[in-house]
Order: sequence, then structure tokens, then C-alpha cells
Amino acid sequence: MQTTEKQLEQAVGKKVAVGTERKFTLEILRMREVMRITGMGRTTIYDAIARGAFPKSVKLTSKSIGFYAADIQTFLADPMGYRAPGAV
Repeated sequence: MQTTEKQLEQAVGKKVAVGTERKFTLEILRMREVMRITGMGRTTIYDAIARGAFPKSVKLTSKSIGFYAADIQTFLADPMGYRAPGAV
């Protein structure tokens, strides 16, 4: 099992399989969890979102965002080849 799979399992609290079929889940990961799982910084994540190279965030409150765990799982399966749906 890859480190990213273990980190994602810890974050969402259940077994996941990175690189296999996409699991449809509505679980939300907060920015801090996503930073820990991906090893990316906040600014790098925002830059990648703007380029369409990282999953789009979901607004939770007026001051907080999150990411769908399934979208992060898909990103981790192929970080260099990931393109957000609808990205040019």
C-alpha cells in the first residue's frame, strides 16, 4: 500500500483504494487534511486549482472550504496527469 493510500484512509476514517475505481463519497476533507495528505502547501493547491490541475474546492462556510475525498483520491492516483472536469 502506498503512503498516500494510508494517509487518505486516516483522513477519511475508512479503507480506500487509490488508483482503482472511483468511490463516490460525500465525505469532505478540510484544507489542512488535504495539505497533509498531498504534501502540498496552501498556495500551491490554490495555484493548481486555478490551472485545473487539482480538484475544485467546496465552500463550507463563509471562511472555510473543503474537498470531496473521492476527488482527492482521484488526484492521488495520477497527480501529474490530473485534469479537473471542465478544465481547459
